[in-house]
Amino acid sequence: HRRTAQTLEAAWKYVFVCSTGIAMAYLGILLLAAATQCESLDYEAVTAAAAGGNALYLKTAFLLILCGYSCKVELFPLYTVGIDANFAAPSPASALISTGLVNAGFLAILRVYKVLAATEVFPWVRSVLLVVGILSLVIGALFLRRTNNYKRFLSYSTVENMGIAAIGLGIGGVGVWAAVFHVVCHTLVKSSLFLQMAVVRQVYNGYRINRIGDYIHINRVGAVGLLAGMVVLMAFPPSPLFVSELTILREVIAAGKWWLVGGILLLLCIVIYSFCMRMIRLCYQPNQDELHPSKVDRTLSWSALTLLLAAIVVGVWQPGALERLIAEIASL
Repeated sequence: HRRTAQTLEAAWKYVFVCSTGIAMAYLGILLLAAATQCESLDYEAVTAAAAGGNALYLKTAFLLILCGYSCKVELFPLYTVGIDANFAAPSPASALISTGLVNAGFLAILRVYKVLAATEVFPWVRSVLLVVGILSLVIGALFLRRTNNYKRFLSYSTVENMGIAAIGLGIGGVGVWAAVFHVVCHTLVKSSLFLQMAVVRQVYNGYRINRIGDYIHINRVGAVGLLAGMVVLMAFPPSPLFVSELTILREVIAAGKWWLVGGILLLLCIVIYSFCMRMIRLCYQPNQDELHPSKVDRTLSWSALTLLLAAIVVGVWQPGALERLIAEIASL
């Protein structure tokens, strides 16, 4: 939509890498069918036949599927394509990429995870997910400190949060429910923040962290939404992400992986510090770029606040329909 060389590069990169990723995932699905000798690709049929499948084929199939869908879920190793796409796309489109597409990819990986749950390779599958989750969390935490663009900043936050969800799958047990709950609630919060970024661009015509500021005096509603979104995304109560992350940490402790608990907490501290520095700077530091306050569309700010309020409500009270939906997804 901006018609620049950088956005054109991001568009072609997204098309090429995602096409390659989906081809890898499809190859993995075909290999899974071959390993189970199942003529039908129906999930129930493949699950029933998977227990007798060739272990090497099953492992290779899972690696191909995980790597292929990582371009959608924004997990290691193909997470970079989502970062560039979010940077180049309009903010509402970025909200869709970091929520709808991420959720679709996560669900695809979850279905294959459930297929392999009754096989001899399942402990290996969980170990792979733990490694991928830890690497994604490390990458997200480190690049949150280095990036100088607010949309890239939010994109790396998605990598970090999907890393936490992958750790939930890897640890198993109640961690699977927590991973699904984390992804669902992340959708509400991240959509809210990306919609707020659309208003930020209207005001500053850019997202450069080291140049824009004083947002609290230009759009008070939007600034409050950003600060509140920061608190919720950092998983402070009453954030629903507090529930999911605490549940995952409890499962990690129950599994006796104390070293992993320490690593996760250290990385989350880096994430919290980065969010506080970036969002407080946007709201309060002196501005250096040209302002366009007359262009502020407060409708977007109020829409974003509505999504954020919905996330907070879920953190305090989960409606029965939502509880059943998450339980059904986790048990697919």
